[in-house]
Amino acid sequence: MDGTSWERNGLTQHYLTLCVLYQRVATPILWTDLAYFGSSSQQDRKALFVQALEHFNLRGMVLLADREYIGKEWFNFPSTNGIDFVIRSRDKNYFDLIDKQIEGFTLSDLIAKVRRSGKPNKAIKKHFRLTPGGAQLWLVIARNPCPDAKDKFMLLITSVDQTAYQTVHGYLKRWQIEHDFKQLKSNGFALEKLNLGSTERRRLLMAVVVLAYVISVVECLID
Repeated sequence: MDGTSWERNGLTQHYLTLCVLYQRVATPILWTDLAYFGSSSQQDRKALFVQALEHFNLRGMVLLADREYIGKEWFNFPSTNGIDFVIRSRDKNYFDLIDKQIEGFTLSDLIAKVRRSGKPNKAIKKHFRLTPGGAQLWLVIARNPCPDAKDKFMLLITSVDQTAYQTVHGYLKRWQIEHDFKQLKSNGFALEKLNLGSTERRRLLMAVVVLAYVISVVECLID
């Protein structure tokens, strides 16, 4: 899940988009225009997923999302609907809460340990709960595998009990949605350059562009 936004002729368009990743290609299956810049609310995300669950069987899948898609209420929502997740967390989010549940170390200590390591795939995993009696989650602290990244380490929160390396490797698949947005907004589709005034026409335009994109993928026209 991710969002893409732009402004044209005074109109703000912000598409919160849910994609399915199949054979390394992220294909949009549902989206909503929030019509404002900035991060989506937890209620916006839940509403999108309620719609998605009415049309698709998502149980057993793993939701991947970037660090603007966090929140205690939101973290509980996918799991209660049979969906696991790996979501990147912002620095310092939940530090005090998690520090109380890690014996012998603080998160700052663990981050420093990962930073000092010379191993490119160094990662540490710790379990915690966001609420007393709530579902057990895991925090993975890892070096960013992208050498050019501004952030040299990542904090990942996941409901999946697996190795730290598996969590990081799985999360990296999220970046495929960035390629999807690039295709929709350029490379012949030019979504953000098209100008339609009404909400209904913009909604139809998004559907037509996504359909054309999917046909191109199926026909192997997009490299």
